[in-house]
This record gives sequence, C-alpha cells and structure tokens, in this order.
Amino acid sequence: MKRFSIDQLRCFQLAAAVVLFGCTPLRTDGEEGSVVGVVSDPAIKEASGLVVSSRNPGILWTHNDSSPHLYALRKTGELVARIKVPDAAGGNFEDLAVGPGPLAGTDYLYLADIGDNRRERDSVAVFRMPEPNLQASPNSKKSGPGKLHEVKKIILKYPDERFNAESLLIDPLTGDLFIATKEKKRSRVYTALKAQLESDEPVILKLVCEIRMNSASGAAISRDGHQIVLRNEDYAQMWNRPNGVSVADAFRGLPTRLPVIGRPKEPNGEAIAFDPSGHGYYTISEGINPPIYFFNRP
Repeated sequence: MKRFSIDQLRCFQLAAAVVLFGCTPLRTDGEEGSVVGVVSDPAIKEASGLVVSSRNPGILWTHNDSSPHLYALRKTGELVARIKVPDAAGGNFEDLAVGPGPLAGTDYLYLADIGDNRRERDSVAVFRMPEPNLQASPNSKKSGPGKLHEVKKIILKYPDERFNAESLLIDPLTGDLFIATKEKKRSRVYTALKAQLESDEPVILKLVCEIRMNSASGAAISRDGHQIVLRNEDYAQMWNRPNGVSVADAFRGLPTRLPVIGRPKEPNGEAIAFDPSGHGYYTISEGINPPIYFFNRP
C-alpha cells in the first residue's frame, strides 16, 4: 500500500473540500481581457509558454512546443529576436518561466522540456539561462539578436511514475522549481530545491501536493511571489500566497477563479504570464497569428 506524508494528506483533504463545497472554477469567456497585439511571425504557431521581461522592458518571451528557439516579441506582437537554445533539439517544450538562478540579481529563463504525451520518457529537462539583453528599446525598429550564455540543461526524474506536464514554476523568493502534471481532474505538484538544480546529475523530484485541476497546461507566479496561477484552455485558478508561506502550502489553500479567453477564440490556450508591474497578466494561444490578451489584475 502506498504511503503518503502528512503534508500530502493535508493537500488531498483540501482538494476534496473544493469538490464537496462547489468551489471548482467555472469556465469564463474572457470579457475582461483585451487584445493588445497579434503575433506577426508565422513561425510562431505553437506558443506554449510566456513570460514578461524585466530586463528588456516591453518584451514578451515565448516559444513553440516543438522548436528549440526562444522568441522575443513586443507586446504588440512584433518579432524582435529569435534565439536558438543549444543542446535542446528534439525536445517537447511546454512552458517557460523566469526567476532567480545562481547569480544574484540576474533574471534567468527556464525553458521546460517536460511534455510526454505517451508517458514514455525516463527523464525530462529544463534549460536554464540568464535572460539575454536585446540591447534595444521596445519602440526601436532595430534590435540586437541577443545571445545565450551559460545555458545549463537540468535533468529531472519523477520518483514514482512517468507524467506528461505542461506547467513550470520558479519561485521568485527561493529559486525552487515546481512542475504541475497534466492529468484529468487533478494535477500533482513536484518540486526540486534551488540547490539541487546545480547538480550535474539527474535530480529526483519530490511530490509535495495533489490539487484539483483539469488538464493543467500553463502556469505562472507573480514577481512578488504572492499569486500562483494554473490554466488550461478554458479556465484558470489562482492561489494566494501570504508572507512566510511556501509554494507547496499555498497550493493547499482554496483557489479563486481568474478569467481567460477560452475556446473558440483561444483554440489551444496554454500560456499565461504575470506582468512584473503587478497590474495584470497576459495570455496567448497556439495557432497562426494568435492574439495577445491582457487582463487587469483583480
């Protein structure tokens, strides 16, 4: 018989309470969102992850799920730079996060090669790199190509089963990594501590929680660390994280609903990202020339 820790049992009990008391978020049609741009580059047709840059003001980063490239976009959707991630060919890239890394005061991009639809991979990977400086104003028509330095491939293994996942979080307060699995009616949350990410050996993830979330396909955490969101095509859930509370403990609270556009306007909406200013969040979907939506933060 499988044994669970006290923390995991607490999380399961809270997930059951969500079902019992009818707190499961309902689908939203996204009336509160507004289109701020449209992606102009036809090569971006499987946008699976999204982050908002602090180092390059006015810039969004995204990626396709089957291509080892990062795309820098203006918030209007215009392409600024396309940068290849080395040693990443053949991956299944499902999310993108930004957060701390080994060098204090530096923003790092984390590209998550964690997709596994057939659940046949022995390990998954996350590529960590300091965010490149594009050396351009967001209003300029010219930009430097940007370069990637010190790219680290972090090999990750689940301790129990093989999972498909599309949601990555990097805690801005601790630098710890979290992956939320994509499953029907639930998601398991696994973590690796920041110190573990420096290992050159495969890192064994730790299960910290199981939450009620159907087919989680994207995640984000606010720059102050106080809001955590998971989304799928049609709805999003947000957990508040008070001061002194870990990400794992925040997931043990009851979530509230956040609006997203949903189908049919977002035919495969996966990506979501908080604006560093704290004023709101952005979403984007797979598809040719997808709109970029902005939602004012509730």
